[in-house]
Amino acid sequence: MKKVEKDYVIYGLVFLFLLLLVYMLATRSDKSSAEHTIDERVEIKEQPRAKATPQGTTTFCFRLNGREDMHLPALLGGAGNDVYPNGLSGFNWSLTPTSSGDEPYGILDDGTIFVKKEFLSKWDPNKVEIKSDLTGWSPVQMREEEVNGEPAYVYK
Repeated sequence: MKKVEKDYVIYGLVFLFLLLLVYMLATRSDKSSAEHTIDERVEIKEQPRAKATPQGTTTFCFRLNGREDMHLPALLGGAGNDVYPNGLSGFNWSLTPTSSGDEPYGILDDGTIFVKKEFLSKWDPNKVEIKSDLTGWSPVQMREEEVNGEPAYVYK
């Protein structure tokens, strides 16, 4: 046999070997996935439900520096009795107008929503906006005023 013919025979055998190897791998993965489908049990877990906000409350959050990744109470980790998941990827406060003004944030009996500058000092915001059911969830810049003699941002 000539050298050229031997090369073609070797190439042909290598090609057949690779073709057989690919076929075996393809049928093996199909078989194993079929076995997993049959053997695996679907476990249905009830998803945690978001707490419903109480009636008679105003729901809101603060956005700092106009940034979508800087919302309170989400920056606090979303913990607290008055914090509720917003159904998207963050949290909101839902409060009644019962604050005295001594708190770091809240709603005064006249409906004024406030947050103290001292409370926000950790984030050093240059702009504070409220997003609320009162604003149609559009950000509205809060005004600088005093609440109980302390600098605060307010929305009336």
